[in-house]
Amino acid sequence: MEEQNNQQLNESAKNSKNILVVAIAVIVTIILVGGGMYWWQQSIVQDSNQEIQLLQQQVSDLQLQIEGLGQQDDVDDTEGDRVLLTSDNYKQYFFDQCIIEDLNFNYDVADTTVRYNSVDKGIALDIPYNSKWGNLKYKIKFFKEGSDTINFGPMGTSLGGCSLPPTRAYGIILLPALSADQVIENVEQDQDVFYGPFMETIGSLTIIKYQKSGMCANPTIQVIGNKYNYVFTTLCGSEERRDEIFDFFEDIIETIELID
Repeated sequence: MEEQNNQQLNESAKNSKNILVVAIAVIVTIILVGGGMYWWQQSIVQDSNQEIQLLQQQVSDLQLQIEGLGQQDDVDDTEGDRVLLTSDNYKQYFFDQCIIEDLNFNYDVADTTVRYNSVDKGIALDIPYNSKWGNLKYKIKFFKEGSDTINFGPMGTSLGGCSLPPTRAYGIILLPALSADQVIENVEQDQDVFYGPFMETIGSLTIIKYQKSGMCANPTIQVIGNKYNYVFTTLCGSEERRDEIFDFFEDIIETIELID
């Protein structure tokens, strides 16, 4: 009888041990499967994030291309009753058919901005604009772009009449990239500079401010860039308007994004 009881106890212990082993195996399996599922889900999320980032970059590149197309200077011919001045017709209207009365342009304050982007020039920034700039006969584009210039603002005053047709009031000139110390050294050696140079910062950008004498004492700000340095200047400034022009330029410089 006692031997039979011992045998039952041994069998019961074995059964309990087997149940425990099975339970442990089930738990381990759940952990492994759950961990595998988690790792699989995380890998999917990571892959998805990479795909999203790639798509976002492609969209950004396309936007730059589209904006670049919209920035071409030689598009459109007329708008309503006003002729849109372009590189193609500028000579026609201001050399071949110049009328002094047509040189009376308005100088209304800018009431909006347009975003300029150029990978080649290494810069993006907001350019002030007013659709009323020009006069009753002519309207002007957001800006006029050259290989190493970006001209913007209203049409500037022409001191030479038809012999010296007007151009935009403000401009950005691209120069080889130099350090702030190199720019300061060069400016200090320029005998025409009578104000500055002063080094300041706007956000993460370093700028050099100065003003040169001459027929037009142009307040000038040079922005230290990566691909180029960017010189903000005027068609014709003055010492009296120096602070006003500096403030105007600094508002634009605050919107600059350097593009590598």
